[in-house]
Amino acid sequence: MELTIGTKVFNHGDRANPSHFGTITKVNGRSMLITPEPDAELTPYYVEAYNFSEKYEGNGMTRLVTAMAYDKWFNDRINKMPSHL
Repeated sequence: MELTIGTKVFNHGDRANPSHFGTITKVNGRSMLITPEPDAELTPYYVEAYNFSEKYEGNGMTRLVTAMAYDKWFNDRINKMPSHL
């Protein structure tokens, strides 16, 4: 998994922080600065690369993933919905 400047990410959030999308805007060794999307109304924050999962599971066990991994999970869920809905 490549985590570079410009990579779009999804943060599942937790009790204190809402779920949101953001972008990696700075890399400092293993730490990355995540700048949340403006509608998230959050300030930029640093995370370590080891906090990212390659696959999103839709629960708190996979808190940080690339937006591409989140989109794959989301589309898989949509495709599994019954056609009559």
